[in-house]
Amino acid sequence: MPNFVFQLPAVHDSAATFGVLQLVSAINPAKFKDLAGLTSLAQLQAAAKLLSSADLAFLKSLPLPTDPSNMISAIMGLSDNVLSLPGNVGNLKAAAAALSLRSLGLAVPGL
Repeated sequence: MPNFVFQLPAVHDSAATFGVLQLVSAINPAKFKDLAGLTSLAQLQAAAKLLSSADLAFLKSLPLPTDPSNMISAIMGLSDNVLSLPGNVGNLKAAAAALSLRSLGLAVPGL
């Protein structure tokens, strides 16, 4: 196996990440209806591009999962962070998309 493979960021299974977004939008559609449309990586990337600097600052203040290699703690951390977004960010969809990309191990500029 080529050495560069070991230098790539760890990308987690996306099903659990998208599951978090769909679950919160189904449980509380009044607060999280905007997240129901985030069902692909392309949609996450497009939404994250709309992240404001104020929302980015709030996202930076959120804790990272204690053990990102543990799928359960990573998903619980993502869930806690997504649940903290309403009322704290101006663009819920962009903020949730950025958190999701970070959760998948993908780069989000500034985060």
